[in-house]
Amino acid sequence: MSRQKYLDFIDSEPVTKPSKKAPWAPMAFVAIKCPHCKQTFTELPIDNLKSGRASQCLKHLRICEEYGRKGGELVTASKKKDEVAQLRAEMDEMKQQNSEMKQEIKGLQDKTCLYDSVLEAVMPSLVLPLTAPEERAKLTLREAAIKDITPLALPAPVDVVPKEMHTAMIEHKNAMIEQKDAMIAVEKERREELKEAHVQALESYKKELQVRDSELAKTMQEKEQADKRAQEANKTATSLSTRVDRLQKERDAINAKYNAALKGHEQSVRNHGKHGLSPLSRSKIGMRGCATDAEAEEARAMDRAYAQVEREREAQKETLKRAQREGGKKARLE
Repeated sequence: MSRQKYLDFIDSEPVTKPSKKAPWAPMAFVAIKCPHCKQTFTELPIDNLKSGRASQCLKHLRICEEYGRKGGELVTASKKKDEVAQLRAEMDEMKQQNSEMKQEIKGLQDKTCLYDSVLEAVMPSLVLPLTAPEERAKLTLREAAIKDITPLALPAPVDVVPKEMHTAMIEHKNAMIEQKDAMIAVEKERREELKEAHVQALESYKKELQVRDSELAKTMQEKEQADKRAQEANKTATSLSTRVDRLQKERDAINAKYNAALKGHEQSVRNHGKHGLSPLSRSKIGMRGCATDAEAEEARAMDRAYAQVEREREAQKETLKRAQREGGKKARLE
């Protein structure tokens, strides 16, 4: 079958693509589109288009559903010529209709010129041509008729409205129209000012919102830092409380030892006078048979240790109170 039988199939412009076979060199391909189902069903190298196009079109027509529903009629060169002839006939008919329309337009223009000449002869004050809008044209025609025709057609009665008064009424009406136009312009300007004020207010609110967002973020950050400091203070207070308990136990133990030594010293003073030997000295004398200054140094060391424990205990109490005050401040901030 020759290619002339598939003139209605649409060939695309050549598109360069890699070849579908080795060595994959770039080649120009032409896509073929079915006029029935409007689908592109194949792509052929431009060199194979003349020899392979007809077979590809026929192969597609055998499976095209739209082509089958149309009765399977092939588009040949003769049918294409018939379509061209039909289009030419339609164009000739359109040209004839266009010519008739031009003649009708010319007749309307002639009538319009005739009407204008008659109106100009009857009403010399009428300004021609009458233009849109329609209301304005009617008002112009009415004013010209009143000015040129009414004085000639009817004699002016005694109680008729004078021409000057009628003119004054028209001028008054025009003045009212101008006043309304001015009021509309003022209202429009006021609305523009309100719109601008609204825009400025929105911008102001937006800026304030940004400032509040920044302050909120900063406050939240400060709150997190305060919470962190409070947690650290709580940890410190817990650690100090534990240390206080431990030092309290050590202090109680040393205090017990101190009280025992003091009680022994007082007993020794009662028994042997103020400068008598303590029970510890007597025990050491009994063990070694002699007394040294080590007993006195040991008693002084116990006094110093007891004083150190008391100082540490007071310092820990002060630190615990400070941590509790910081916790109270954090609770008030929340």
